[in-house]
Order: sequence, then structure tokens, then C-alpha cells
Amino acid sequence: MVSWRKEIPIKVIGFVWKAAQGRIASDAALSCRGVPVTSTACGRCGCLEDADHILVACPFAAQVRDQISQWCGVRLPPFNDVKSVLEFVKHWGRCPKQRRILNLVIYGMMWGLWIFRNERVFKTRNISVDWARDDIRSTVCFSVLIVVFYFRIPDVFVLPP
Repeated sequence: MVSWRKEIPIKVIGFVWKAAQGRIASDAALSCRGVPVTSTACGRCGCLEDADHILVACPFAAQVRDQISQWCGVRLPPFNDVKSVLEFVKHWGRCPKQRRILNLVIYGMMWGLWIFRNERVFKTRNISVDWARDDIRSTVCFSVLIVVFYFRIPDVFVLPP
């Protein structure tokens, strides 16, 4: 299910792998492990904060995903969990090179959503959807350029500015 690609940092791959299993340190997961938490509710919308909620189901995550997919020119269907996102990317399109780039974008987006969640929880920093989109775009763009040049992938997946 998880793509172990060398162009994606190992910490990001490990994070996505743990998220697909529901094993990231969300408030709900910590509570199930017996760690005292103040609340298992999402600080943005009030729903149960588990891995699937943080990365897929939260309205904030859905808005970021919609803007990132629009930026990439890829229509993403609605998802319920991390596994369904990874399964979609695994079988998306006909071109393996484009799929490889989309995979990098999705992993970068999930990593960014986790970082933004932690900024909100631990630094009480409320991040807007637009700021999140721009931050993910800049991080992913740099990674895509490295992949395109390193692996000599032609312009099969042009990301607009």
C-alpha cells in the first residue's frame, strides 16, 4: 500500500506508513494507549481526532487537498481514510512517471497537514488553508524539481506556478 520511493524522505514514508495503520500520535491514539490527553476532539472542527481525520476527513484537510489537487490538475474523489488516498494514487493514471510525481505530492501534503496540526496543538498557531497550500506547494515543488532532474523525467507533469 505505502510506496517506498527513494525520492521521498524516509521520515515522510515512515509517517505515511504509520498513518495508514492509524498509528500516528493523534489525541485519539494516545488516549487508547493510556496517555492522558485533555481532549480527543479536533481543535478545528470538534470531531474525533485520529489519523484519518487529521489527514483526510477534517474540513481543513479536505480544503487543502482540494486546492492541491486543483494546482496539480488532478481530480481527486472524496476520501474517507488514508488507505483510500494511497490506493487511489497507486492506480491513478496511465503514466508511471506522472503517478510517481503525484505520489510525491500526496505524501508531501500529508506530511504538511501533520506539521500544521502539530503547530496548532503545540504552538497554538492557527494556519489558514491558503498558507498551508502555499507551504505545501513550495516544499513539494522543490522535491519535484529534484526528482525531474535526478531521474531525468521529461515534462510529463507540469505544475503551474
